[in-house]
Amino acid sequence: MAFVDALIADIASWLNVDRTRVYAVGLSNGAAISHRIACERSEDFAAVVGVAGSNQFSTGADCVPTRGIGVLQIHGTADPCWTFETSDSRCLGSDGKKLGAVESLTGWAERLDCASDPAESDLPDRVDDGTHSTVTEWSGCRDGVSVQLLTVHGGGHIWPNGSPAFDTGRVGLVARDFGSEVVWEFLSTHTNSQG
Repeated sequence: MAFVDALIADIASWLNVDRTRVYAVGLSNGAAISHRIACERSEDFAAVVGVAGSNQFSTGADCVPTRGIGVLQIHGTADPCWTFETSDSRCLGSDGKKLGAVESLTGWAERLDCASDPAESDLPDRVDDGTHSTVTEWSGCRDGVSVQLLTVHGGGHIWPNGSPAFDTGRVGLVARDFGSEVVWEFLSTHTNSQG
C-alpha cells in the first residue's frame, strides 16, 4: 500500500488529478491488488475493477473499508488459473488456494451493507465465441455504490475482448461480447466525495 500511496502522490505531482475519480483496475494478481486497495484505501479510491481475480486479501486479513467503494469483478466460469469457485488452482506457475468469485462478491455485499437479494440480468450475446455473460448486482449499498459480479459463462483467464498472452488450452476462451467499455461504464458511475 505504500507503493500505491507513492504512485498516487507522484502522478498528482505532475498531472491535475481529479481526486474524486481515482480508480484501480487489474487482471489476475492485479485484480487481487485492486480488491486490496478497496479494503485499505477506500478513502482515496472511488471504485475498483478486478478481472479474473478476487479479494484474496480478505482471506488472511481484515478488510474494512472506511467508506462505500464500488466493486466490479469480471470472472470466467472456465478460468483455469483463478477458478470461478474457491479452489487450489495451479496455472502459469502459481499455486495455492484462491477465493472464488461468488464468495468474493458476497463478501463485498455484506461488507458494504448491500441488500441481500441481488438482481441478475443477461448481457447481449453478440458474438459466437463460446461464452455468454450475466451480471449480478447488489443494490442499496453504503454511500450509494454498486457491487457487481459479471460472470462470463465459459470464459477463461483473459481480459474481455483482449489478446491472450497464452493459447486457449492454457488460459481458456476470450469473451468477445464486450470489452473495456463495460469497465469504464461501471467506473464512471462512481465518485468519491471525500477525494
